[in-house]
Amino acid sequence: MIQMLKKIYFLLTSRERGIALLLLGQMIASSLISMFGIALIFPFMTLVLNSDLLFKQNNFFLLFFYNLFHCHNIRSFLIIFGTVVFVFLVIGNIMLGVTLWASTHFALFRNYTLSKKLLELYLFQPYKFFLNRNSSILVKNIMVEVYAIIQNVLLAFIRLLDQIITIIAILLMLLVIKPLLSFLVLLSFGGVYVIIYLLVKSRLSIISNKTTASRQVMFKIVSEGFGGIKDLKFLHREANVIKNFSTDALTFANCASTAAVIASMPRYILEIIAFGSIILVLIYLLMINSAVATIIPLLSLYVFAGYRLMPSLQQAFTYLTQIKTNQRSLDIIYDDIKCLSLITRANNTKTTLSFTQELSLEKITFVYPNAKKPAINELNLVIKPYSVTGFVGLTGAGKTTLIDIILGLLIPTAGVMKIDGLIIDANHVGAWQNNIGYVPQHIYLCDDTIANNIAFGLQSNEVDMDAVKQAAFLASLSDFIEKELPLGYDTVVGERGVRLSGGQMQRIGIARALYRNPSVLILDEATSSLDGITENAILQSIESLAQQKTVIIIAHRFSTIKECDEIFLMENGRIVDFGDYDELLKRNLDFKKMAKLK
Repeated sequence: MIQMLKKIYFLLTSRERGIALLLLGQMIASSLISMFGIALIFPFMTLVLNSDLLFKQNNFFLLFFYNLFHCHNIRSFLIIFGTVVFVFLVIGNIMLGVTLWASTHFALFRNYTLSKKLLELYLFQPYKFFLNRNSSILVKNIMVEVYAIIQNVLLAFIRLLDQIITIIAILLMLLVIKPLLSFLVLLSFGGVYVIIYLLVKSRLSIISNKTTASRQVMFKIVSEGFGGIKDLKFLHREANVIKNFSTDALTFANCASTAAVIASMPRYILEIIAFGSIILVLIYLLMINSAVATIIPLLSLYVFAGYRLMPSLQQAFTYLTQIKTNQRSLDIIYDDIKCLSLITRANNTKTTLSFTQELSLEKITFVYPNAKKPAINELNLVIKPYSVTGFVGLTGAGKTTLIDIILGLLIPTAGVMKIDGLIIDANHVGAWQNNIGYVPQHIYLCDDTIANNIAFGLQSNEVDMDAVKQAAFLASLSDFIEKELPLGYDTVVGERGVRLSGGQMQRIGIARALYRNPSVLILDEATSSLDGITENAILQSIESLAQQKTVIIIAHRFSTIKECDEIFLMENGRIVDFGDYDELLKRNLDFKKMAKLK
């Protein structure tokens, strides 16, 4: 439990820790007032049954208030005394209610701050981070595990603490009034929960691990199932997805139900002890010939104390069970936030790095994690501004990895990339990327309008419609949007562009790259899904842009690179030859074979 508290403390900001301390003070104050209200019940009931005791026992505390209120008789004092008891009970319960609201508000708002912090942490990680992490697991951590921590660990711990304070306050009150009764209540009530918790503690740890693991697999199966829905429908594999999902969903349900049963179990045992002990106390007092006037006040105190103590003990055990069951969720988020450093954007992200002389890669090597050989191996090249450069090679030659390095998405394992002699490091990569328009091989479209997909990542009120229309025109997309779509640029494309053809999706990707009018345009097999007519139209646009922009192309079709100023032939992460199209066709047999195949 101490380790879990340290992890919760780590996840909170300094301001949140301060608020938590204020909440602790509020809990203590409300519990003390509530306890004082209960403590007053015993003398009040004693005086109601035997008012003469006020003067016979010389109770200085009660006599002081008797004289303070100028009471004329014992009846008027009892009315005032009863009103005071009632007021303390009301104030105590109001304060408990306010404390409950404040603690719930504090805990659930941490769901907002922690999930936002985790999203920010993930999104600002280097691109390399996402090569080894499943996106569905990251989504699950933000949407599910954070909520599990807040609801079942942080909020449960706050309420557990509140109940512990209440339990301690009641026991202290009983200890002052009837020490033996306090000891018996603690031994009988508390002992039941301690014994049960020690018996199920290891079981709860197993449930925590199984719950998190099954939830992770369920999220992955659902995410991948909907992501590949077209192939699933065609292959009629829906039943297999459901079967795989059902296995872990059943495990999750079994764990959840077991945890719920464990949390509820002690209540029934405790009710036997509580009600049975009332009868036993009555029998004991009657056996020793105690007067009824003595029995009833003591019994009233016991009943009121039990009324407050039993729910507090049961809820404390339930919260403790919740915390233990969700321990694994806390471990996952704690490890991610502690181990992943938060990389913030430099202040110059709106600036653009000038590119007037050359882009050079010097002895660049890149090795993917756990890979046996480098994807790029001591590669050297120079690209001049306002040129059209092509990269070709068989699958696995390292073309896309090289482009990712030029894009600044991957940091070389060795070697440097320079722009006009300036080394591109973490301080300059943002300014360099502001120069680039990038068209990947697979275009991601969100379920939004065409305009918002072209101006990807911006709020609707930040979109420059003139720039959107100009980019669509250059991508040979404007006629389709303006003439064939009734809503034009406000047409919603559907999830992942499901309502568009492959060629239309790729043209939106090209328009997206052109939206901010970059000086460098990089196309990673960006025309592979286009028909011949549309490809020619876009290639003509690229040729006209080449006089104003630097164009870098990874070729799938060799027709795309025929007009390149220079073509680099790649093999095993190296550049094995370069020249223009006709030169390579004449002298390089491998290039000639690939040209015939493509």
